[in-house]
Amino acid sequence: MQLRGFISLLGLALVTSVTSRPYPGTLASGTLHEPKDLIDHRGSLPLLPQEVFDMITTNTSCGDLWALAHASKNMYNMVMNCPQLRRFLKLGPLLDKDQVDLSVVKQFLPVQLESALIKSAWKWDYVDVQHALSFFNENQTAVNEQFAADASSLLKKERLVTIESEWDYINYTLMTESQLKAVFPLLRIIPHMPADIIAQVYKTLIDSTLNPAKVTEGFDICQDQQSSSIQGGFRKQRCNNFQPILVEELLVSISAVLAVTNQIATLKELGVKLNDLRDPIQRPLHGYIALLVLEYGGAEHQGWAFAQVIQRSVTKGIAELFGFQNAIRLLPDEDNTSNLERMTAYRRLSADAYVYAHRSPRHAPALAIRVRRLSVDRLLHGAGLSAPDSIWLPRTNVSQLLQPVDMIVSDWLIPQANPQFA
Repeated sequence: MQLRGFISLLGLALVTSVTSRPYPGTLASGTLHEPKDLIDHRGSLPLLPQEVFDMITTNTSCGDLWALAHASKNMYNMVMNCPQLRRFLKLGPLLDKDQVDLSVVKQFLPVQLESALIKSAWKWDYVDVQHALSFFNENQTAVNEQFAADASSLLKKERLVTIESEWDYINYTLMTESQLKAVFPLLRIIPHMPADIIAQVYKTLIDSTLNPAKVTEGFDICQDQQSSSIQGGFRKQRCNNFQPILVEELLVSISAVLAVTNQIATLKELGVKLNDLRDPIQRPLHGYIALLVLEYGGAEHQGWAFAQVIQRSVTKGIAELFGFQNAIRLLPDEDNTSNLERMTAYRRLSADAYVYAHRSPRHAPALAIRVRRLSVDRLLHGAGLSAPDSIWLPRTNVSQLLQPVDMIVSDWLIPQANPQFA
């Protein structure tokens, strides 16, 4: 214990001394570059034993590690090989909105972009079909006849059925590092990043996806006929809900990953920093962050989380929809919200059940994320990997998650009475 305390003080003194010196290389605005005359500008610090060095760098911020690497030629290689700094450097392209283009967004969010695109198409098609056929809601025969006479509604209905069949939930907490790298490049790095960097990445992605039409140009992860059809229809339709969907799904997934990987302090700090952005899209989602802290954080975090959920009118009834047992136990019984109000809040806080934070049979934190399975299989195959059935939720669980958020095709929309319409 005394040794660790001494090492922490040593690390603080060491980092303070080197970060106070001018050093080449820029961290401002997230621009990371290697100066050509790096060696000439570095000072010289004695090398430390590896064990002592590891203890110091484990508790040192990425920004200070970057400064340390460029302040001492003797320590450059050691510092630059720190796992947390290597992960940080991977985020370089996402730290400056002026450098982010479509290829960068696709690199870090391969499945998230497609998810938002498909969900946007689903919402428009579902509303259009319901509106066209609402008069025949209880009359299956009339619905069949309407589909037969309306080619546009029939095409949208078939697309809805296909989308629903391809949605699945993959268990993030059971994926290997290689699988995460292929499918969730950004979410794989998030647990190792400080809150200020996560907030900056989040803000950059918001700014770089404000133009949905531009984002979907050349969207080449969807190479099959079904996804191409969705993409083509998306370009011709209204697409102003694409960016809010992407933002909401990104925030709930980042928050859930931090919660289930026990980065509760980072999650709390992220909530504070995101609140400073004053973004109307993500502001209501702070209630989800508070619920996650209440569910997965220890007793030392409960006071903060409890105050947040009360302030944001997150009730026990809403916690029950999430299945958060700790939150249910801690929240007061009084709940004056209606079933409709609770379900509306659940849909917003979960981004329509985009993520499923829960506990494993052994009560360990677990997280499943909704994806298009065909695309995940394609990404993994490209990396020489596969996804065994054990890391996918059973289809019955998928249906249970999709049903409450109206992301399952209603029975009355599926012709059954007459085989010729099926």
